[in-house]
Amino acid sequence: MDGNESDRCVAYTVESYRGPTELLRPLPQSWYADLDHTTAGLSFDIEKVAQRLQRLCDSQQADILLLVKHEQVVGFLGIEKFVSLMSDETIGWVHYIYVCKPYRGKGSLVLLRSAGRWAKEHGCDLWMISASKTASPDYEKLGRWYERCGLRPCETHYVKALSSGEAL
Repeated sequence: MDGNESDRCVAYTVESYRGPTELLRPLPQSWYADLDHTTAGLSFDIEKVAQRLQRLCDSQQADILLLVKHEQVVGFLGIEKFVSLMSDETIGWVHYIYVCKPYRGKGSLVLLRSAGRWAKEHGCDLWMISASKTASPDYEKLGRWYERCGLRPCETHYVKALSSGEAL
């Protein structure tokens, strides 16, 4: 077997993480490096991402799930349980998901399925995830992939920067 065949045989694991998010900093930094910074939309502040990841780690209603292969963290997602604003349904909402490029595909699928399991184990009625132009240069492709994984489109968000003196 060559290195590629051997690598495919190594299983991914997903672990819940409750430690300091400072140890996870390389992942948001890789994510930031992957972004197309000319895309209109929301900005990406690594410090804010780190703070919010820590909030998820510290919450009893949330979790950070780490994707591990060869004893190395190669991806993560943050998920939080909340009650819908429109009903009594409880939703597991994936705030962040990132998988390092060489591990996308199967690794992403393992992490995505883990989000669904987490939501089910935590008594959620639904779980949701977004595909964002700001977070992924391939967001349209990502949305189609989510649909192939059994998720369906739910809503679309639009954003406009507010400049002083500009009419709305």
